[in-house]
Order: sequence, then C-alpha cells, then structure tokens
Amino acid sequence: MKRFWCVIILTVLAALFQTASAGWTRTYGGDGHDYGHCAQPTPDGGYIITVSTPSFNLLKTDSLGHTLWTKLYPNGHARCVQTTSDGCYIFTGSMTSSVGYVMWLLKTNADGDSLWSRVYDSDWRLHSGAWVEETDDGGYITVGNTIRSMNGIWLRKTNQVGEELWNQMYGDSYEEFEGVKEASCVKQTSDGGYIVTACIPPSFSPPPRVRGAIWLLKTDSQGDSVWAKTYGGESEEDTVDIAAPGSVIQTPDGGYVVGGTRQLNNSSAVWLLKTDAQGDTLWTRTYGDGAEVCEWLDVTSEGGYILAGWTTSFGAGGADFWLIKTDENGDTIWTRTYGGTRFERCHHVRQTPDGGYILIGETDSYGAGLNDAWLIKTDSLGYIDVKEESHTQVNGNWAVITSIGPQIVLRYENRSDGFHASIFDATGRKVDELHAAGASGMITWGQGYSPGVYFVRDMGESRVTKKAVLVR
Repeated sequence: MKRFWCVIILTVLAALFQTASAGWTRTYGGDGHDYGHCAQPTPDGGYIITVSTPSFNLLKTDSLGHTLWTKLYPNGHARCVQTTSDGCYIFTGSMTSSVGYVMWLLKTNADGDSLWSRVYDSDWRLHSGAWVEETDDGGYITVGNTIRSMNGIWLRKTNQVGEELWNQMYGDSYEEFEGVKEASCVKQTSDGGYIVTACIPPSFSPPPRVRGAIWLLKTDSQGDSVWAKTYGGESEEDTVDIAAPGSVIQTPDGGYVVGGTRQLNNSSAVWLLKTDAQGDTLWTRTYGDGAEVCEWLDVTSEGGYILAGWTTSFGAGGADFWLIKTDENGDTIWTRTYGGTRFERCHHVRQTPDGGYILIGETDSYGAGLNDAWLIKTDSLGYIDVKEESHTQVNGNWAVITSIGPQIVLRYENRSDGFHASIFDATGRKVDELHAAGASGMITWGQGYSPGVYFVRDMGESRVTKKAVLVR
C-alpha cells in the first residue's frame, strides 16, 4: 500500500510540475521571406512541417521544435503534409515546369528521403495540389486546382505508389459546377466516398447569382457527384468567399462541420457551419466582427473544434494568430492571440497527443528576416508559457497555498476590485469561476469535482496561470 501511494504521489507531482513541453515558439528562415504552411505531429513526438524558404521546403523537428533535418526539393512547392500508416510522410503541392506548374505528390521515409515522386501533367497551364489524405485501401486521394479559361477543381485517386486510378474535374467543362474556383480540402467519408470543400468568389458565382460562397461537394468512391451545396452570399450584404483549408470534418452523426470566413458589410469574421448528412444547414456560428480570417478547422479529443487564423481586431498589433476553441455545438470555450506589433498569420493547427496545440504560419515581428515561418506549441488551454510561481509566495497579489490535496486553497491580497479567476480542467474546458469581493482573503475550491489536474487562471491584471491537483 505504501508503494502504491508513493507511485500516485510521484505521478501527480510529475503532472503538476512538468513544463518542458507545455509551450514554446520557434522561427525558421533566413533574411528574406519565409512562410509556414502545414504542421503535423509525428510518431516520435516531433513535428513535420511544410515551409517555403530559399534553402528548404520540408522541415522535421523534435518535440521542442528544434530542427532535426531539412530537405530541399528544387522547383517543388509543398503545401500539405500528412503522416502515413507506415511511419512515412506524404506531401502535395506543385512542381514548376516549363509551361507553368503541375501537381506534385511526394512520398518520403521518416528521414525525409524520397521514396517516390509523381507529377500529374495536363494540357492545363497551371495545376497545383491543395490537400492529400491516405485512404482506407492504402492509396491516396488528392484535390487540386487548375487554370485554363477559368479555375477548376481536380480530384485524383492513386494507389500506394502514386499511380493514378481515376480523376474527376469539377468546374470549367461541367455546367453544374461552373464558377467553382479554389479547392481547399478533401476527406474520405464513412461510406467510402469523399467530401470536398472549395470557395466560389463573387465574380464567378453561378445563377442565381450569389456574392461568393463556400461550396461543399459529396462524391461516391469514384468521385462522381452525389450532391453539391453552397453556403453564404444570399444577399448583397452577405458574402462568404473563403473556404478555410482543411475546413471540413465528418461528424459522428454523419453530417459535416465546415470552417470559413464570413464577410459582411466590409468586415469579416470566422464562420463555423454544421450540416446534416445531405449538406443541409443545422446551425452556424460566427466569431469576431472586425477583420478576422479562418484558415484551419480541426476536431479536438473531447469532440469540440479548434479554429485557427488571424485577427487585426485583437492582440498586440498588426495581425496576430487567433485560436478559438469551441464545444461540439460551436459555443466558445476560449480564444487566444499570439503575435508582436507587426503582422502574424496562422495557416494551420492540430491538436497534439498531450492535449495541446501546434500552430504554423509566419511572423513579421520575430525571427531573422523580413518574415519567418513561425511554429507555436501551446498547452491544452492555449497558453504558450504557464508561470510556475512558488506556491507559498503571493505573486500577482495571489497564490495557491495548497496545490495538491482534496481541495485547493488560494490566498489573495491587495485586490481593490476583489478576486476573479477561471478554473479549467486538463482538456482546456472551463469548469468553474471564482469571485470574491473583498480586497484580501482565502478561497477553498474543489468540493464535488473529480480528481485530476486543474489550471487556475487569474482574470485580473496579472493573468498568471497556476496548476493544481485534486486528489482523494
């Protein structure tokens, strides 16, 4: 029994005081323009990243964002990366050619060495890959964009070594899809078919004319259309013209959640849309009402959603990374901004195995050059740095006096406006709020709550976050 309790106490202490992977930021690039596109957690605890720099376009890091290796594929422009079931990586993007550029698909081993590379040429002047996913049969599904007389969308299925099995075109030569301009994502659905997101800019919207819309296409396993729906742009005052890359998720009920940007009366906001299995709208949510852009949507381990993009309405200045966490109904749990006084733009977010988040984009405020690729790792609450103050010293006019026990005891002092704190569980879900009117005092919390790790966040000026653990 004594050994059992020793193990429990050591485990709790490790959870409470571990900070090595809680949060950090890294920049990558030289003295010019460098951009980050997509980042994915890897089986070894690190990250694989697609970037655009003069010296490399693939980057592998350890768990703290330190560079392990970089690869440069000349004339290649990698946009999307995924880990594969065999521990390798699959990339898509474009490869520059003598007539423009062509769609590119690259499979590498865990060290970034090429296993095979495919380009898919056509009589179309420009052809680029936007997204790739491994399919249930071990092959790949890609979606890309083409330009001839106007833009079209190309859906392509390959086998395990990138050999084409079939392709389907939407737009240009199909009257039903005329006006579809830019694909952002494809995902395999539970019935073996596919769901595709794209956007229809205002000047190419089909009759009845809309001012720009998000477009959702459901296909069967061979890419033949089952249904197609547009969302937004129903009036002169309402226009939706950006479908966020990676912006569709199939939900457990067979429906879909789509992320995008809603433009209304010369302002923009992040937009979240839930549909049923036939693409009919069930609910929508908007976040922000100034100048906000959604670039990415992902599902969280607790069944909610995480949206990433940037904002010029909040934060430190210019444009900042903006991260929004919601529950399964799209209701906001928390939001965070990251950035300096200039311009930062986030393009991708994924939840990490520890419950935190990894974000990639670019920054003008930090790094070596005009702008650098910027990688951010946060904890489960979206914080980069949790301040671990002494639990017996009052800091920011408050302290956690008892941080491990059946109840948490806090002391605060010299708070003219009283004390206000929010309490979050280890998943980042806010579970309670504390309010005390006196200038000084003590608060006991934890009665009726499950054992585990909690975060106490001062909502006053200090904004200090401290960890505590309930044990029974």
